[in-house]
Amino acid sequence: MADESDRPGLQRAEELARAGTVRKILVHEVSRLARRNSVAHGFVEMLEDLGVSLYCHTQGIETCLPNGKRNATSQIVVPPKPELPLRNSSACIYGSS
Repeated sequence: MADESDRPGLQRAEELARAGTVRKILVHEVSRLARRNSVAHGFVEMLEDLGVSLYCHTQGIETCLPNGKRNATSQIVVPPKPELPLRNSSACIYGSS
């Protein structure tokens, strides 16, 4: 998942999450996770799949609730990845075919 080789902290956090060593990761600000939004989104989704919450200190928001479900408020900080439009010759269609 963490494909930014110059981000050893991100890679280490992923290793710890996958090993089940951590249940929560603290970041000062979500923008510090990665240089590309797609990497940050993928990282947060991977954490959620593993049951690991991300706490963003400056915003005071956590991605998972105590019951493990996604905190809807966290979408302010880490909005869901937008679906890309699929195009055909006559229309722009959103979603899967």
